[in-house]
Amino acid sequence: MRIRGTVFEHLQDAAESEAKIDRDALQGLFSQKKEPPGTKTRAGRTEGSSGSSASTPGGGEGSSGANAKKPSFVALLDLKRGSNVEIMLSQMRPDLASIADAVRRMDETALTPDEALSMLRFLPTSDEAALLRGYEGDPERLGKAERYFTHLIAVAGYESKLRALVFKQGFEASVRDVRAWTSAIARFCGEMKASTRVGRLVALVLNLGNALNNQRGPARGFALSSLPKLLDTRSFDGKTTLLHYLVAHLERKERDLLTFAGDAPHLKRATRLTFAAVEEEMAPLNVGLDALRTELDAAEARVRAFDAKIKARKDEETQRRAAFAAKMARASPRDVLDDILDDEDEEAEKKAFAESKKRAEEEERRKAEEMADARDAKHEREFREALFAFHHDAKRQLEQCASKAEEAKEAFKDLARYFGEDVAKISFAQEPERFAGVVKDFADLIEKAQKERAKVEAANKDEEQGAREEKVNDAKKPNATPKEKETRAKTREKASEEKPAAAKKKPAINVQDVFDDIKRGAGMASLRKTGGG
Repeated sequence: MRIRGTVFEHLQDAAESEAKIDRDALQGLFSQKKEPPGTKTRAGRTEGSSGSSASTPGGGEGSSGANAKKPSFVALLDLKRGSNVEIMLSQMRPDLASIADAVRRMDETALTPDEALSMLRFLPTSDEAALLRGYEGDPERLGKAERYFTHLIAVAGYESKLRALVFKQGFEASVRDVRAWTSAIARFCGEMKASTRVGRLVALVLNLGNALNNQRGPARGFALSSLPKLLDTRSFDGKTTLLHYLVAHLERKERDLLTFAGDAPHLKRATRLTFAAVEEEMAPLNVGLDALRTELDAAEARVRAFDAKIKARKDEETQRRAAFAAKMARASPRDVLDDILDDEDEEAEKKAFAESKKRAEEEERRKAEEMADARDAKHEREFREALFAFHHDAKRQLEQCASKAEEAKEAFKDLARYFGEDVAKISFAQEPERFAGVVKDFADLIEKAQKERAKVEAANKDEEQGAREEKVNDAKKPNATPKEKETRAKTREKASEEKPAAAKKKPAINVQDVFDDIKRGAGMASLRKTGGG
């Protein structure tokens, strides 16, 4: 209603004038907040552009300064937010529609894992989704970030579907890791138990200990974890360790045992594996599997909702057609022919035309909605079927992984018992890393002891050679002066000081008591250390 007594009272044709207004252009130019002075805009950051302002009808490229033309797209998102989204999109291969379609169908081949993770970091907020759904202008005039969000929010349950896609992409890699870990553990256990050289070396150490311990009777075995402690056991004269004695024995009689670690190719890898790590890797997979089950239920609910909506629309259309048929059956010929008889009535003609146009528009809108609902229902069924198949396969694979992990744990228990470990006291969270570490450390100690023995032998040979040369020189100079004798003595003293540390004498301890502790698998605290009393 116009305000009486004002200029607006007589503007009866205002509605007809308003219909000629380009509302899209009006909203694009004036509906958004103005940028503060000096603020950069996202002009030109549209799909396929390289940063310059987009061209506008009737003009050239956008210029800078006061004469800069308005950007040719509608930016609904915050400047920084929209720029970050566009940067992400610039690094992705598929177009915007294909990206949304990959989420809709949970197609892990259409997007890389990095691309899907980036999408999770830039999901539209509820306010942004509402803003985009309320936009009534031309969708092609939206900025690239806005168009991407528009495509994405058109996917029912897009966030949970994207998370399911990310889980699917990472699932295979995680399962491969778990299988590789459990396989490596099982193989290490099998290699250690099947190695004849490891068995012979352990038996040799036991026999060596029994040979030293002639008072308390022979021992039946010892814990494998005691092997590295041999390095701390020194002879009475302090010149050598039991480990060096063992290495000397092996070099003379059983050299093949020096490289016993070669029987376990998976030894090095086993020193970095634990059952705790396997469980930590499987935990998120089980959580993700539960989330997939929830998403599967949600997909089934969406399918039922779409089916109910389509059925309701069909029922409504059936009722509308029945009502129209009933009306026509009750109508008189005069009512049916009103429009024809009143052909000359201009107002009646306009009214009939408007009603006919309205009915056509409603019919077109109804058909478009039916097609959209049918398309969405079809997509939702495809997603549900793909998710169901993946969930079924993932559940089967996780069950197999759990079974393999349990088999690996049983194999390790068997190995630990075989080498004298008390399984009841083992912390499996740190196994087989601890056990394999003991074996590798012992192999490293043997290698180090070999090198030290080589240095000592070389030093001894040099000393013997020097002594022989000294005797020769003394023989040649029987009447050497006191000063010459003093010089030769200093030379011998200096050579002795430069001998390797392994060849120098150290305080001795009781070997018999220490090795007896080793045979019983006693802890490090009970052993006498080098230099200890």
